[in-house]
Amino acid sequence: MAFTSYGKEQGLKALNTYYVTGDPDGHVVVYVAGGQVLRFLDGKLQAFSPPNGSVRDPGSVAQSRRVACPRTAEGIICVGYRSEGWNKSDGLPSLNRAGGDGIDDGRGALWIATDGGLVKIEQDKVVRVFTQRDGFPGNPILFVTGARVSVLSRDEHGSFWLTDVHTMASQMLGNNVPASVVDSGVSGYEDREGNIWFGTTRNGLLRARKQFITGYSIADGLTQNNVNPILEDRNGVVWMGTTKRTFRYHDQTFAPDETVNTGNVTAIAEDLSGRMVVAVFGQLWIREGGRFRKILEQPNGVIWSIYPDRDGTLWLGWDSGLIHLKDGVETVYTTKDGLAGNDVKVMIDDGSGGFWIGAYGGLSRFSNGRFTAWTEREGLPSRTVRALYRDRDGVLWIGTYDGGLARFKDGKFTRYTSSEGLSNNGAFQILEDGRGYFWMSSNRGIYRVLRKELEELADGQRSSITSVSYGKSDGMLNIECNGGRWPAGVRTRDGKLWFPLRMAWR
Repeated sequence: MAFTSYGKEQGLKALNTYYVTGDPDGHVVVYVAGGQVLRFLDGKLQAFSPPNGSVRDPGSVAQSRRVACPRTAEGIICVGYRSEGWNKSDGLPSLNRAGGDGIDDGRGALWIATDGGLVKIEQDKVVRVFTQRDGFPGNPILFVTGARVSVLSRDEHGSFWLTDVHTMASQMLGNNVPASVVDSGVSGYEDREGNIWFGTTRNGLLRARKQFITGYSIADGLTQNNVNPILEDRNGVVWMGTTKRTFRYHDQTFAPDETVNTGNVTAIAEDLSGRMVVAVFGQLWIREGGRFRKILEQPNGVIWSIYPDRDGTLWLGWDSGLIHLKDGVETVYTTKDGLAGNDVKVMIDDGSGGFWIGAYGGLSRFSNGRFTAWTEREGLPSRTVRALYRDRDGVLWIGTYDGGLARFKDGKFTRYTSSEGLSNNGAFQILEDGRGYFWMSSNRGIYRVLRKELEELADGQRSSITSVSYGKSDGMLNIECNGGRWPAGVRTRDGKLWFPLRMAWR
């Protein structure tokens, strides 16, 4: 987990955050000393005046609520709860520093965090004390409500854990939980995205975010940090081009391919016979017998994309048009032949025997031996096409450099930008995961949006969409992604999404 601190510079008037909860839409709401109420919206803490009933009591959707359970000479008494109290004779563990944070879980059970373990009380009786002997990770510290009811604990090695009290499933948060969370024990809240928010005493608001993004660099075996095209071959090997050479990633190991001429790799593809094809600026190399050999040289241009056709043809997206290469014979097509633009960045199969072409200039389709073009004159939202994706329904999605995302369905374009809710107007690659989310790269990180919401907006069923952005706090080594060299990212067969990053040029 990576922690982000929010203080006065982020809008808090005081650094005592009494508790954290959420509104009905799942946005985080913070109650601050002095009566300030803030809501976390669009990446910012904003002043919030909730109407009656619009903010959930600090608890889960099961209507859990916090209960103060101070220690007394007789044991633990939970203020406002129906019982007068419990002590060791009722089954409580040691009462040294016992009591403090309690939760009525909304299912008929009261949970109390004590230094002797996690206590569960039902019908006014102690029914279970969870300790490390029962598989509970450590000593409980405070409860986290919101999307679920959990308890934060620390084990004997100093690692922190979050445990769901209903399933008792635990996940490690690491050992970097700030002392202000542990010492204050004020409030914890889990939002719908799985982020955990902690209120503190005199230290503002803290957000813990899962770092599910893994970054790879020179430290992991690459010899250059700048990665451009990425492709997975039919054997599960991930190929990637850097500013100086081609790499293979297999069995969690990076290895350079020394058989191709070193240089700035600008495109990668696999032909129908399983041969890898790599573009190094204006050179084209093909891999046979475990080695690459050069089959084309274009000294006055750069090859940005490669499309292997069914008949053995290689189509090459060039910065001066589209090259048709078969049996060593080159034919060049340009806007004079019907292309929307000559600077061709991306080509994908159209599912009907032809292929789509994205260029700086517009969108084209090659089918039945002819080109059809769409530009801004025909309704294309932006001329800077950088990414194309055809979904399972055959709908075409178009990513641009700075003009947002577009859907092309039944001859009609629908445009999506930051005005409709996108995190960024750049979409250098579009990858779909197994849950219906589009993941897109840009100059300002990676972001995701639910495809269903995009479709509903296009059909007039909603006026905005919700996107979630990811950056350095989520594990990215740098927020600037590379694009314009195809493929600018890939979803591999194991479900992982790979995006190339731009680091320091070397």
